[in-house]
Parts: sequence; C-alpha cells; structure tokens
Amino acid sequence: MGGGLDAWDAFDHLQSLVGARLDRELVDSSRRGRFNELIGAFGVLPGVAELLSSAEAEGVLVAIASSSTSVWVDGHLQRLRLDGLFPVVITRDQAGAAKPDPAVYLKACEGLGVLPSEAVALEDSANGVESAKRAGLSVIAVPNRITERFDLSKADLVVPSLADISLERVRDVHASRSLLTRSSGC
Repeated sequence: MGGGLDAWDAFDHLQSLVGARLDRELVDSSRRGRFNELIGAFGVLPGVAELLSSAEAEGVLVAIASSSTSVWVDGHLQRLRLDGLFPVVITRDQAGAAKPDPAVYLKACEGLGVLPSEAVALEDSANGVESAKRAGLSVIAVPNRITERFDLSKADLVVPSLADISLERVRDVHASRSLLTRSSGC
C-alpha cells in the first residue's frame, strides 16, 4: 500500500505459490474484472464529503498526492463525482516517484503555493505517512481495512475514519505539531 509497482510483484508471488507458469495476461484480465466489480460497489468514504465541504466553505486548499497513476486517480474521482474538487492532483506520473519518496507531497504543496510545514496530509498507509513526514507535513492517519494493522505511529494522529474528525481538529493537530517543532528547536 502506498508504494510503486516495483515494490512487490503479486503475479510472481502467485506463480511461486502455485509452482507453475501462469498466463500473465489471463490472470491480469481476470483480476482487473473482479477488482472493477468490487471497487465499483464502494462509494465515497464516511466523512470525506463533509470535510471537503468544510474546506471549501472556509477557503482551505486541498490536493491529492498519490502513488497511483493519473489514469487510476482521475478515473476514481470521476466515478465518485469528486473530479473538479481538487485544484491540484499529483500522482507518481508527475512526481516521478512513488511513496515513501516525498516527491508527490512536495509537488502538491508547490502546486497549492504552500510550504510543506503549512500543510496537513490525510494518509491511509505507512508509506504515505513516511512520505508526508519526509516532505515536512503534519500527518493524520486514517487506516482502511487493509492498513489498520500497519504501524502508523509516525503520524501525528490516527483516527479510524474521516467521520471522526473535523476541519477544526485537523487545524489543532497541525498547530500542536508546529508548537512542538518550534519548542524543540527543530
């Protein structure tokens, strides 16, 4: 989660488990079909619409910084009818690297015209938390069903759902981190 395609090859792993050569195109086609069927059933996660609405009402800038490809991100934004809500969308295509490399966050902050120290990342993976921290952002981790068992302790706050957090709480987390950074001389 939160890594590039070179992080792990599931097909090679499957072949090693089966102990035989498999047809990559056939397996990939079947996997894509099933994946699209499953993911098509998911809507916007709880709390996302409310947080985006609050951000828009208060003039808070938002961006997407993703290790996925532009095709993937744009497709899901369109499917969920969230396209157009993010003035800046940076993917590994534009950044040239996937998380935990900080490039996607650095480019997203640049696109918004803010310093990383002025930004807060909402992340669901350990690689994402690492990426945002390395870029200099405050981080709130919101694990999903796959990443809930991962070590997200480097985040400034971990919440089970975006429905459990408000824009005010996001600001509080950032302010708390900023105060700690200043007082420790970092």
